Amino acid sequence: MMSLTHAVFAVTASSLTLGTASPWVLMVAVMGSQLPDCDTSTSYPGR
Repeated sequence: MMSLTHAVFAVTASSLTLGTASPWVLMVAVMGSQLPDCDTSTSYPGR
């Protein structure tokens, strides 16, 4: 998946699971969703 797709799924899943729309919680979810892409040199976070 692409970086944006990971972020969208993370925001959706955490919002539905936790029942919150807190910007802090959603920001942490987006940051955590980028971890799988960090070791790939062709991804945006891996550059």
